Amino acid sequence: MLIIFAPVAGYISHKFYPYSKFYQWALFHPSEFLEAKGEDGFLKEIDAWGLAGMDSSLMLASSQNYDLTVPGDFKLWKLKNKITCDVYDVYKVYPKLYTIFPYTETNCYKETDTHQ
Repeated sequence: MLIIFAPVAGYISHKFYPYSKFYQWALFHPSEFLEAKGEDGFLKEIDAWGLAGMDSSLMLASSQNYDLTVPGDFKLWKLKNKITCDVYDVYKVYPKLYTIFPYTETNCYKETDTHQ
């Protein structure tokens, strides 16, 4: 029976992952959550994982003027905020807040960040 439901459980858990990680992060980082809600172009890694050198990240991004789930808007947001990475998936998790999945092994940051 477990073998039959394993693919279904895997699919469901994958779809809920960006939302659950966002709400966990917001619960334990309330000041950064408030900062992200009010800032345009906020970008922060909220989860990371990897195996054998294939590192991946889940980033939190904010946009006051663009819907980042729309590819054209996402490109405009990237240009406006000087974001360096390409992403393969975007989820709207809260009004004006999005989780983004950069491609594996891609550094995702703002060109204006001094620590990069």
